[in-house]
Parts: sequence; structure tokens; C-alpha cells
Amino acid sequence: MIIGKLFVMSAQKKLIILSLMLMLLLGSVSLALVGGRVNDAEDADQPKIQQESASLVDSIQTADEPTLEVIKQFKSSEFKQAYDDLSLPNITPIVLPPAITGNIEADIKIQSLAEARGYRLRDVVSGLLNRADNTPVQELLINSWLDLKQRALEDGVQIEITSGYRSIEEQKQIFLDRLYAAGATVDGISSGTDDAIVEDTLAITAPPGYSRHHGGYTIDVEDPGSSVFEGSRAHAWIKENNFEKAKLFGFIPSYPDGLTNQGPNPEPWEYVWVSRSVTYE
Repeated sequence: MIIGKLFVMSAQKKLIILSLMLMLLLGSVSLALVGGRVNDAEDADQPKIQQESASLVDSIQTADEPTLEVIKQFKSSEFKQAYDDLSLPNITPIVLPPAITGNIEADIKIQSLAEARGYRLRDVVSGLLNRADNTPVQELLINSWLDLKQRALEDGVQIEITSGYRSIEEQKQIFLDRLYAAGATVDGISSGTDDAIVEDTLAITAPPGYSRHHGGYTIDVEDPGSSVFEGSRAHAWIKENNFEKAKLFGFIPSYPDGLTNQGPNPEPWEYVWVSRSVTYE
């Protein structure tokens, strides 16, 4: 109808109407094109937003999950190295060997034989101690010990501390009592005729200054239900799977099996606290 009327209109009016119709047509096309681009842009952004949201959720979930810790597996030599490399608070190194018998020559003989077996001067407590199982020990190990003891009870096992910190003077008395009870004399020690007795004593007892008990981080334990710790239920429990239960709470065996030249013979009842930072990966 509009086209029919254009034939009877003046040329000027025809031009105006055609211009308006062209503008309307071009406007519709532009809107369609713009709308398409907007929709395309929205569709393109959607996966990106979803990816970013998914990444954010993943990061939150990862942050909320506990970090999985792995208990280290140690060879016997690595247990020894872990202790030798240890640096803990409230202890100071013993620099000079303490007197033992009161005879310089006899003391030098004992110390030289001890060091040939792998004994070395240790650290001694430099501050205050606390108590666990009524035994003086370093404060830092107490919670770990209580947790270990509780875990043992949960597993139907009893374990107690029999010895913790030991002063240089106490160690001296223990060593001399055993040495003299075995028949050694000061003259025999000085001359070397009692070397075998000294060696036998060193196999089971550290001379003063050379005991790990001086630092307060070493404990002797027992199974109250057994007269001997080795082979007891507590011993089997604590040594299982590379001493897993001990390491779980930051303890390692002081003198592990399979090593020579580490001082005394292996002592299955003696453990030293080194902290979980040492026993975990």
C-alpha cells in the first residue's frame, strides 16, 4: 500500500519517505547484529567465570584439608645420625671430660677406651627441668611422652619411664659401682691390665660426660608387666614397623640394632626425643 501511494506523491515526499524507511531498516539490522555480539560475548565469558569459580572452590577445599604427613623410614645409621645432628634448647655441650676415678692416668685410659667404642662427650642440661612419670626430663618432651603413653594404653600396652635426666655425678657413681664390682682397680686401669674389665663395663654403661641422659631428652622405659624390656609387649609395640609408634611422637631409639662403634651395646629400652620435625618427612 505504501509503495502504491509513492507513485502519486511528489518527488520530494517520495525521497523523504524512502529515507525514513531505509533508516528504519538499517536500525533493525544494527540492533540484531549488536544483540548477537552481546550474546556471543556473554556465552564466551560464561566458561571463564565457571572455571574461575571452580578454581576458587578447589583452592578453599585444598586449604581446609589437613596436610598429610609421612613418617620417615630410618636405617640404623640414620637413627644415629639424626641424634648426632640434633640441636635442642636448654642444653650446653660438655667440653672437657669429667673426672672419673680421681686418677688422671686411669681416667685417660677409660676415656680413650670409651671413645674407641664410639662414645663421645654429650650435652648437659643448662636450665630447669620438669617431670614425667615422676622422673626429671626436659619440658619439651613431656606432651609427646604423654601422647605416646596414651596411645600405648589404647592399644592395650603399658609403658613407663624408669630413668630420665642423669647428672654427671650420678653417672659417675653408676659407672664406678659397676667397674669396681667387676674387679677393676685404679692401678689395674692405669697400667692397662684391667682393660678387659673396663671394656665390659663400657659395653653396658657410659662413663660420666658421655651419657645421653645428661641432656634430659633421653629416657629409659619399661613394661610393668615384664621383668625384662627386650621381648616384652611394650618392646614389640614400640619397635614395630621401624619404630613407628616412637617416631609418631618424635622419639627414636638411642642405640639401634645393627651398628657397632656407637658406645654401649644396643639398649632396646632407651629412647631419645628428637621432635616430630626429625621423624616426619
